[in-house]
Parts: sequence; C-alpha cells; structure tokens
Amino acid sequence: MQTVKKVLLGSVLLIAIASSYVLSTSQPHNKLQELQKQRQSIKDVVFIVVDTLRADNLPWHGGESSTAPFLASLAEKSVVFDRAYSGCSSTAPAMASIFTGRYPSRHGVITGLLAHRRLASKSHDLKLNRIPKRIQTLPEFFQEAGFTTLGVADNLNISHEMGFAQGFDSLTTTRNVGAAQVNKTVLEWQSPAQKNRFFYIHYMDPHAPYERKEAWIPKNNQPKNSHIEAYKSEIRHVDEHIKALFARKIWGDDALIVFVADHGEAFSEHEASGHGKNLHTEVVRVPFFMYHPKLRAHRVRKTVHTADILPTLVDIFGWIADENWQGQSLLNKQAYGRPIYSELLRPQEHPRTSEESVIADSYQLIVAGEDNRQLRLYDIYNDLQQVNNLINDESDKARELLALLNEHRKSSPQDSEETVITMDADGLEHLKTLGYLQ
Repeated sequence: MQTVKKVLLGSVLLIAIASSYVLSTSQPHNKLQELQKQRQSIKDVVFIVVDTLRADNLPWHGGESSTAPFLASLAEKSVVFDRAYSGCSSTAPAMASIFTGRYPSRHGVITGLLAHRRLASKSHDLKLNRIPKRIQTLPEFFQEAGFTTLGVADNLNISHEMGFAQGFDSLTTTRNVGAAQVNKTVLEWQSPAQKNRFFYIHYMDPHAPYERKEAWIPKNNQPKNSHIEAYKSEIRHVDEHIKALFARKIWGDDALIVFVADHGEAFSEHEASGHGKNLHTEVVRVPFFMYHPKLRAHRVRKTVHTADILPTLVDIFGWIADENWQGQSLLNKQAYGRPIYSELLRPQEHPRTSEESVIADSYQLIVAGEDNRQLRLYDIYNDLQQVNNLINDESDKARELLALLNEHRKSSPQDSEETVITMDADGLEHLKTLGYLQ
C-alpha cells in the first residue's frame, strides 16, 4: 500500500512538474526567444503597416469575421498582442516611435504634415520635425547587417525629408494611391540574389476619405452608418490585396512577418472623429502580431507598446541594443505589463492643447491642458470603450499614475531636428483631402 502511495505521489509530482514546465514555456517572451534560434535561417523580414486601422474592427479582436479574413487566418498562427498601444494617434510621431524605439518626446517628431491655414496661406514652405540623423533607425539596423532594405509607404508623412528614408536602399512614398499600386511597387522591386531582405509595406486604404468598396458593402447597409461601412469595406479591400501579395511568394517561407497599425480611428467616440485629436483607446490601441512558421501561436493579454518592435527585432538577430531606447525587447519578461506612454504633443501655435497618456495596472490616465487641468482615468480592462471616467472615484490611482507620468517627462528630453519642405498647390490640396490641413 505504501508503495502504491509513493507511486501515486510520484506521478502527481511528475504531472505538476510537467504542468509548470508547460506554463513557464508558454509565456510570450519564451516563445519569441525561439526566434533567436532561427535567426540564421530568416532571410526575409516583412514589416506590414495598415494606416488608420483600429483594433476592434478586426476579427481576432472581436470585429466582424468578414472584415479581414486573410489577416485573421494569419493571426491565428501568430503571436498576437491583444493590448498593443501606439506612441501617438497621428502617423508621423507614431511611425517615428516604431522606427526609433523612442516616444515622441524623445525622438522629437510631433508635427507631421500638419499645417494650419494661417501658415499655408502665407507660404507653401512647411516647417516640420524630422527623425534626428544621429538616431539609428529600424531599416538602418537591417541595412548595416547586410540586408537589402526596400520600402513603400502610401502616406506622405513617411517622407525622405522627415528622416524616414534613413537606412533604405529604396523608399517610395506615394499619395494615397491605393493598395493595388502599393502591391505593384513591391512586385517591381529588384534585389541581389542570395541577399537577405527587409520589406516595409505601408498601406493607406482605410484612411479618410473613406471610399465605398461596393463588393464589401453589406446589402442591409444603413445610411447613418455609411461612413463606418465604407471604412470597413476599405479594410476588406486592403486585406484582399495583402492576400494577393502573399500569394506571389516574393519572400521565402521562412520569412518573419510583423503586422501593425500606426494608430486607430474614432467615429464620434469621446466627441471626436478621425485621429490625432486625443489618446483614447479607439485611436491608440492597435493590432500587432508576429508570424514565423517556427513560432507557436499565442495570445498576449498584457500591455505592450509599438516602440517595442525595434528592440525586439534587434534582440532576435543578436545586434547591439541602443541604451536610449524607451521600448523594450519582447523577448524579456519585464517588457510585458510595464507602464507605457502615448504622447500627442502640439507646437505652441496649435489651437489644441497637448495630451499625454500612461497605462499601468490595467488603468489609463489621460492628461491634457495647462498644469494637468484635464484628467481622465479609465479601467481599460473592464471598460475598454472608456465609458466611465473614474477620476473622482479613484483619485489615489490617478495620483499614482500622474506621478509615473511626471517621472517619464523628466527622463524623456526631446532630441529633435527640424526640416523645411516646399509643397506645391496640388500637394496642399491633397493634404486637405486627407484631413492634414486644418
């Protein structure tokens, strides 16, 4: 009898040990560490951005299954970050954060192609921030490692003048010409045989003005939601073109795929439409996943930041990290669930005030106005739509997060450079169409 008990106890212990092993290796940082073992076989890295793509419109984040079926099928096989947040709700600062691993207050890109009528009426010269030349960017890491670096961005913000071309052997920037033309540019790329490649492919289609893609508009479409349905039809449109590009197999089967959005889009939530007006979840929570055939699928519930992408890729390939990064490698356990920040910073002449956000312990604090006069606090795990402002009910938590934000401000001095670009009349009219000219 004693022997039987010992055998049973031993079995239970073995099961417990095995279970703990499964739990320990199922952590996202453990899974991503597997990519380090595969890095010699990864010849192609494909970095895909869909502009203005809010997370909750996608099937794997609770959206309609018909909205993006191809991307959903890819997400099912990927490490999906359910709570990924952008550095800003505007393209230029958000993409600069991805390219540099820094928040906007550190890399200094805060304006983008945003001009005011008052300024544009006087001159077609726009003064803009740019990524400082001394900062090593995402494509520069790959270029220095011997990759051919190829990029196409269908958003004027991703311009040579603003520093986004640093590290690209070829970067094509177009004016919202659509997914079909983006694919055509990609298919025309030529690179030396047997050389590793880094692809950056930035689609613009869901961005305003929303164009109805009739093939994807539901028959029971209600007029009052026509702009939302048009937006969703553009997501399905770009999904079909991404599927078509994958079918051409211009990258290898062992390619590492990174998919993300620069920011989301508001449809009258919190008294705003579009983006670049506040830092609520509809505009800063973004889809983000990583796919590789040797990477086991996983859903990550803890918060991460898009500024983590550069440190993560550098860690996977074993390159030297930058000590000034504010993003963290997602191969490290401590990167998950740490306090993260978003910043919508304005120049002094801007009619709107700046906003800053900190997310920590399942809460988001949004701060705006002079001397932090406007405070909004939300429990984003239980109230992701941010219906209930808890600033009066949980003042202690608000003070705790405000203290974190103040520390962040002290540790994030701006390292900015400026540039001047000249826009012709057609360019200015295009900016108006996209909503960049106010």
